[in-house]
Amino acid sequence: MRTDQPVTIRRTDYTPPAFLVDEVRLEFDLDPQRTRVHALLSVRRNPALPGAGNVRTPLVLNGEQLKLVDLRIDGRPLEAASYRIADDTLTVPEVPERFVLATVSYIDPSANAALSGLYVSNGNLFTQCEAEGFRRITWFPDRPDVMARYTVTLRAPRERFPVLLSNGNLVAAGECEPLAGDGIERRGWHWATWEDPFPKPSYLFALVAGRLVATEQRLRTRSGREVLLQVWTEPGNEARTAYELTDEYFGPGANGPLIMTGTIVTSNDPLTLMTDIGDEVAKIPGVAEVALATPNETADTGIVQIVPETGPEDPRTADLVRELRAAEDRLYDQFGVRLLVTGYTAVTIDISDQLGAALLPFGLFVVGLSLILLMIVFRSIWVPLTAAGGYLLSVAASFGVVAAVFEWGWFADALHVAKVGPIISFMPIVLMGVLFGLAMDYQVFLVSRMREDYVHADRQGRTPREVALGAVRSGFMGSARVVVAA
Repeated sequence: MRTDQPVTIRRTDYTPPAFLVDEVRLEFDLDPQRTRVHALLSVRRNPALPGAGNVRTPLVLNGEQLKLVDLRIDGRPLEAASYRIADDTLTVPEVPERFVLATVSYIDPSANAALSGLYVSNGNLFTQCEAEGFRRITWFPDRPDVMARYTVTLRAPRERFPVLLSNGNLVAAGECEPLAGDGIERRGWHWATWEDPFPKPSYLFALVAGRLVATEQRLRTRSGREVLLQVWTEPGNEARTAYELTDEYFGPGANGPLIMTGTIVTSNDPLTLMTDIGDEVAKIPGVAEVALATPNETADTGIVQIVPETGPEDPRTADLVRELRAAEDRLYDQFGVRLLVTGYTAVTIDISDQLGAALLPFGLFVVGLSLILLMIVFRSIWVPLTAAGGYLLSVAASFGVVAAVFEWGWFADALHVAKVGPIISFMPIVLMGVLFGLAMDYQVFLVSRMREDYVHADRQGRTPREVALGAVRSGFMGSARVVVAA
């Protein structure tokens, strides 16, 4: 029985599984709304279970949101009275010592909002089986101590799901017969069979089908065996995948190396000079390694390639750039070479620093100019002040939302923000410019309509204050709908 309350499972309460599964053969006919799962389980009673000789122990399998259409033991169909389904379990009271259990079930991945089991995301099919998601795919003793070898055959329309992936090794693939012996039409379908020779628990099962592209790299293991590494991602994310792989295996600084270069034409031994400079630079805090320290072919210019300990967007990398520039005089005194820091990462940091320094003067200039212009147009003090106040509030709110979502990660999953971190350096100035145009335009719309209503107002029997208040109300109501719609 399902419960919303967490259940405490104690180690002292552990009992071995009554049945073991040695081999699992799965066949999927993939469809986002109606996926057919044909499972063959090679099952045997667990000899380590106390009282294993009791053949009356029933077989109990877990299953959630599964529509069972066929159940067989050793090829023999079971009548409805031979088993029962209740509380997300399938119980078969009478089973032999060893047998092959065959089930055919249907599942609806598109209705799986729990993201556990087989589900749809961006039109592709994925699985998440940890910790108990496999029971949403097929009937199984879904517990981590049941280890089995898996052979998985996937069938799907090629146009919609051109890539079919699962655990283990791809052993065969091809085109499906338009009408197979099971009576299911598979015109335009293809298939792929994956085999995992090593026993694993069900929560490690994985299936992916959809429109994906691979980033490939051939590697050689320590034993000398050549292997193909494939990282699959949605089209358009290949560059990001390569970036993340570099970050994972070579460190975050490998994605943003720094360069120090200078003239060494006066050196009599440029190779030794650059080696010594590289060793000295490697001692600076924040440097992960000096990947390269060498002269060019004509031995008149030297280059030092530095891998920081942190990524290009990390503030500590900017601190390292400043530290390297602070060490330029010391390196010149020691080696007689004026080294300058450059490279894409260093240039980006310089641009960010310059834009950050220009942000406050830019804001003062924009607000000051708007105050002067609005005072000239409306011959008023309060109108420009309210416009500038509303503009500054809009800027503060926009900066707060951007920081909360893209830097702090608030609602990042709901908004499909894949990675949070520092925002692009020129975004604040662009945002201030856009908001200035919008805020001032809308202020002009509102006040102009109020002025128009005031000029054309009926003044008979009304005080000047009443006329002014009426014009403000009618002008606001007349323009507010346009402003909100815009």
